[in-house]
Amino acid sequence: MNKRFLHVLLIILLGFLVYSNTFDVPFHLDDRNNIIENREIKDLIVYLQQLFTEDIISNPRYIGYLTFSINYKLHGLDVTGYHLVNLLIHIINAMLVYVLVILTFTTHVSREIAIKSNRPPFNKQRGGGYVALFSALLFLSHPLQTQAVTYIVQRFASLATMFYLLSLVMYIKMRILQIKESESRSFPVSGIIFYSISIVSAVFAMKTKQIAFTLPLTVVVYEFIFLEGKIRKRILYLIPLLLTMLIIPFSLLSVNGPVEDLIIDVSEATKVQTEMSRLDYLLTQFRVVMTYIRLIFFPVNQNLLYDYPVYRSFFDVNVIFSFLFLSLLFSFAVYLIYRVKKKSSYRLNTNVCESPFYVQGLLLMSFGVFWFFITLSVESSIIPIKDVIFEHRMYLPSAGIFISIATFVFLAADKFRTSLPGFEKTVKAALICVIIALCGASYARNIIWQDEITLWEDVVKKSPGHPAGLTNLGEAYAKKGQLKKAIVYFHRAIAISPDMIEAYSNLGVAYSQQGQPDKAIFYFNKMATLKPDYFKSHYNLGIAYGQKGLLDKAIHHFEKAVALDPYHAKAFNHLGLAYYLKGQHDNAIIQYKKAVELQPDYADAHYNLGVAYSGKGLRKKAGKHFQKAKILKR
Repeated sequence: MNKRFLHVLLIILLGFLVYSNTFDVPFHLDDRNNIIENREIKDLIVYLQQLFTEDIISNPRYIGYLTFSINYKLHGLDVTGYHLVNLLIHIINAMLVYVLVILTFTTHVSREIAIKSNRPPFNKQRGGGYVALFSALLFLSHPLQTQAVTYIVQRFASLATMFYLLSLVMYIKMRILQIKESESRSFPVSGIIFYSISIVSAVFAMKTKQIAFTLPLTVVVYEFIFLEGKIRKRILYLIPLLLTMLIIPFSLLSVNGPVEDLIIDVSEATKVQTEMSRLDYLLTQFRVVMTYIRLIFFPVNQNLLYDYPVYRSFFDVNVIFSFLFLSLLFSFAVYLIYRVKKKSSYRLNTNVCESPFYVQGLLLMSFGVFWFFITLSVESSIIPIKDVIFEHRMYLPSAGIFISIATFVFLAADKFRTSLPGFEKTVKAALICVIIALCGASYARNIIWQDEITLWEDVVKKSPGHPAGLTNLGEAYAKKGQLKKAIVYFHRAIAISPDMIEAYSNLGVAYSQQGQPDKAIFYFNKMATLKPDYFKSHYNLGIAYGQKGLLDKAIHHFEKAVALDPYHAKAFNHLGLAYYLKGQHDNAIIQYKKAVELQPDYADAHYNLGVAYSGKGLRKKAGKHFQKAKILKR
C-alpha cells in the first residue's frame, strides 16, 4: 500500500473495471449535433488547417473537437474508440489528482513546517501518500463522474480538466525546482520545460471548454498558500498564466466589430440559450450547489435532465439556508489558512505537538474548498445557462472536494493515532469499503446509459415534467418501431411545452411513418409557424407532401430546405427524387450529384443517380453508381 507504482497500477485497473460496461454505450443527446452530424470534424486534414486561419480564434472548443475528429478518422462512428479515449482521460485525471497531492506535501511550505516543528519531513508512509491515493480513488470511482465519462460529448469537461490539472501540476513542479535552486543564479532547463508545459496546457484547457477560465486564479491561490518567494518574482511567474484568461473572451466576442456590437456580444456570450435573469440564476445556483454537495456524499437519484425549480427570491428559506451553509464552508476554509499561517508551528511556535502532516493537511483541506468554489464559479454564478444543473459540471470541482474529504479523514486518523491505536487501520478499511461501494454504484449507473430507452425512461421517471426527457423517450421508442408509445410521449411534451419544436418534428415524423401524411403535415406546419427559417420544418414538409404525391409542394419545401442548409445531402437526394418523379430527369441528376458530392458514402443517392442515368441511356455511368451503392450497403 506504500508503493507509488502500485498506487498508479491500482488507479488504472480500477478505472477499467468500473467502466468496463461502457464501451458499447451508444451516442446520446448532444452527441448527435457535436459528432454524428458535425461536418467540420469529418475531415481531419481540413480541421487541422484551421490552426493556420482565424477560424481557430472563434472556436472556443477547438481542442475538444480535434480529439473527436481524430476519433472519427480512426473509428468512424464506432463508439468503442470514443469511450476508450474518454476512459483514458478519466484515468489520467485521477493520476494527476494523485500527483497534485503528493507534490503539495513536498512544497517549500511543507518542509518549512517540518523544520519549525522539529519533525521529520514528508514521508509517503505517514498520511500524505494515503491522502493522495484515496483522493484519486474517490475521484475515479464516484458515480457522479459517470456523466462526464460515459456521455461521449462531455469529453469537453474531462479533457479540459486534464489540461487544467496538468497545467497546475507542471507549475508546481517548476516552482519546487526553482525554490530548490534559488541559491544559484541559473534556472534549470527542466524547470523551463515544466513551465512551458504548464503554459501550453493552460492554452489547451482554454480552447477545450470555458470552465478553464478559472485556471490562473486557482494557480494564484495555490502559489500564495503553498509556495514561497519574493513577491515580484512570483508575480512574474504568474503573468503568462494570467494572460491566458484572454483566450476565452477573444473566442466568444467579435473584437473587430464596433463598440456597440461588442457590448451586445458580451451580453449574449454570458447568457446561454435562456432569458433567465442573472439574479434568478444566481439564487437558483445556491440550491444547485447544495444538490451537488449532496450528490458527493449521497449519490442517489442521479439524473441526466433534472426538472429543477427556479428560485426568484433570496428570502426563500431554501435559498437562505443554502447561502448560509456555503458561506460557512467558505469561511471555514479561510479560517484554516488563518490558523496555520498565524497561530501554528509554521510561523511562531516550535513547541506545539502538531505534526507537519497535520498542519499541511489543514492547508490542503482549505485549498480543496477554494478549488471547489473557484472551479464551479463559471457555471454556477451569474452567467445564466438554459439547464441550471448538470452532473458533469461537478467533474472539475469534485477534485477539490475529494481531496478535502480524504485529507480530513486522515487528519482525524493522525490525531487519534496515539489514543486509539487501531483507529488508523479502521479508517483505511472503511475507506476501502466506501471505494468498493462507489465502484458498484458507478457500474450500475453506467448500465442505464447502455440503451436509449433505459436512459430516457430513467429521466422521465425522475423528471416527469421535463419536456426534453419526454421527447427523447418518444424518439427512442420511435427508433425501435414502437410508434404508438412514441406519439403518446410527444403529445405529453407538447402539453407541457407548446413551443417545443423538436416534439412537433418527431410527432410529424411518427405520423408520417404510420402512413398518416395529413397529420404529419399539420404538425410540420406548426413547426414552420413557430420557426419559419428552421431547416427541419421544410425538409419534413417536403417528405410529407411527397408521400401525398403533391410534388410541386414537395419541391418548393425541399428547395427552401437546401437554401437554409446547403450541406444537407439527404435534402438534395429527396429534391432529386421529387424532380425525377415529375419527369425532370436532368434536374434530378443535378440534385443527386450534389448529394453524392456532399456525402460520398451516401448509398441511396448513388442508387438514385444510377436510376436517373439509366433512364437517359447512360449505362456506363449508371453501372458505376449502382456498383458504388452495392458496396456501400454491404
